[in-house]
Amino acid sequence: MPKMLTQSNPQAALVDLSLSAVALCNEGANSRADILLYKRKETNSMPKTFEELMAALDTDAAAVVTKHIETLRAADQATIKNLQGEVDTLKTAAPAAQAPAHEEDVLKGASPEIRALFEKMQGTVNQLLAAQAASVVEERYQKCKALPCEEATLREVLKSASPATVSILEAAANAIAEGLHKATGTSASGTIKTGTADEAYAALEKSAKTIAAEQGITFEKAFTEACQRDPDTYKKYVEGVR
Repeated sequence: MPKMLTQSNPQAALVDLSLSAVALCNEGANSRADILLYKRKETNSMPKTFEELMAALDTDAAAVVTKHIETLRAADQATIKNLQGEVDTLKTAAPAAQAPAHEEDVLKGASPEIRALFEKMQGTVNQLLAAQAASVVEERYQKCKALPCEEATLREVLKSASPATVSILEAAANAIAEGLHKATGTSASGTIKTGTADEAYAALEKSAKTIAAEQGITFEKAFTEACQRDPDTYKKYVEGVR
């Protein structure tokens, strides 16, 4: 409370004021009152850390501040706990939500038109893959057909063989073919070296079968081309080997 003003005490200090607004004016409403406000700038005496501030407060004030801080911390801990519970729930549900859908599940709710289009596209893809696989097997078989093995069995082996395995089989087939050529008097390309007209024809026949398979033409046409490719063997076939 302010002290009573007297002639000997013209000044008073006001404490515990409740101000709703502060305004500047040229002349106060009370001509007998001049109120001066001071803002003090502290230097070394002002606390610079929270610990210094708490140490500067009296016991009751420090207790109020501490209680308020603990209340805020408790509220924050409760919020964090709730958020952690939500995160755990989402983690538990995540694998089921991210599980890949099977083809049947995808098409389960599709219209008949969409299902038919999908099946058509799948059939086209399967045909392309089968044709590609057959082409690879045919190419491998042509390189390894000299191996002493039934054609069906050899094709089945070549279908799933690795490139390294195919390379080994091809080398073995070439060695076998070279041995046969030497035994029958033909070169590696099938050209007759020695022997009879029948052996010359056998070389031309083998070459014609290969050409027919590669070009998809008749044996007769392939035989003609084989003769054109190897005129020396054809000459020996016609005239006989001397």
